[in-house]
Amino acid sequence: CACAGPMLSLIGGKGAGSKAKLKSKSDAIELDEKPLSKMVRDVCVSLGRRACAEDVDESLRIMIEEFALSDDLSRSAFFDVATRLMQAASKVQEEATELPIAAVDAWVDAIRHDDFQRFATECVMEDLTPLVAAGLPSGWAARLRNSWPADAELLFMAQTGSFLYDLHTASSDSDFTLIFLSPVEDIAGRTPPATEFSFHAHGEFGSDKAGEIEYSGRELAGFLVELAKGNARNVELLFTDKPHETSSVWQELRCRRRDFLTLRCASQYLGFIADRLHKAAP
Repeated sequence: CACAGPMLSLIGGKGAGSKAKLKSKSDAIELDEKPLSKMVRDVCVSLGRRACAEDVDESLRIMIEEFALSDDLSRSAFFDVATRLMQAASKVQEEATELPIAAVDAWVDAIRHDDFQRFATECVMEDLTPLVAAGLPSGWAARLRNSWPADAELLFMAQTGSFLYDLHTASSDSDFTLIFLSPVEDIAGRTPPATEFSFHAHGEFGSDKAGEIEYSGRELAGFLVELAKGNARNVELLFTDKPHETSSVWQELRCRRRDFLTLRCASQYLGFIADRLHKAAP
């Protein structure tokens, strides 16, 4: 269709490119009686050859080659073969059961992979320290089997929520926060992995949730963006002395944690305090 359509447009005529009329073999199409120029004829022949795929009737290819060798410049002759090409192409599209999507995806992925490898080679420093990741505690691999992004590395994990501030009670649930790092090439890929996940038990505020485990995970990039904005919860994780799983990346962030105690962070704390005082006021 991509070649037969332009061929019909070059031949001209009112409604010449109408698929509905072509499919119904309508006689309502009016062609200009003026003959084609040799240049236009040659272009039509070239388009016709491109439109003749391997699964097109052999008679159409023969017809195109005959026109290429003839001196016929009439529009009606070319219109007939262009119409047959359009009908043949439409039939192939209608009968096609599967497009080579997997092959196209593989081609795109191969190009992206090569580009990423060149980019990574230019960016990586020679003295780059290997990442020392944390390990998921026993039982968590099974709990996160449907949530954990493929090939992601755990950077930090701790029990948070009320436990982080020693405000938990016997009826409190157990909240956990996880920070993970996905492979950079996967993040830059055609179908990047999820950047966050969570699970929250159903129940009203203040209800007995003893024994319930809730958790939320976030990819390092999103965590750092919020950290740079002074997000108080993210900053507090860098200062916790509660038991936690850690990694070399997290230790590096902890060494720089005071750099995140900015006026923007203080403003968020003051805003939080003001909001709670306003709600507590009679």
